[in-house]
Amino acid sequence: MASKRVDERVTAINRAAESAVPLGKDLRVGAVRSMNVNNAQNTLTGGDTSVIAFFAGGLHRVIDEEKKKIRRDPVCTGSTMLQKVFGALK
Repeated sequence: MASKRVDERVTAINRAAESAVPLGKDLRVGAVRSMNVNNAQNTLTGGDTSVIAFFAGGLHRVIDEEKKKIRRDPVCTGSTMLQKVFGALK
């Protein structure tokens, strides 16, 4: 019984992750469009993980902005975000 519930939760989490992938497209496109010459040069010459590092920096900036929004209005922003996260797990 517990194993079945765990499997159901894992499936729900995977489905939520799958539905989030298209939403990340706008973030990736925006990050590429905002690249400056140094960013482009670093991704081309920075080694095997340079592109990942670039996008991780774009992601961290987005997360930082979301954290600022939550700090400014924790009740409203937090509840909306929680609804999105936990609503996707249904």
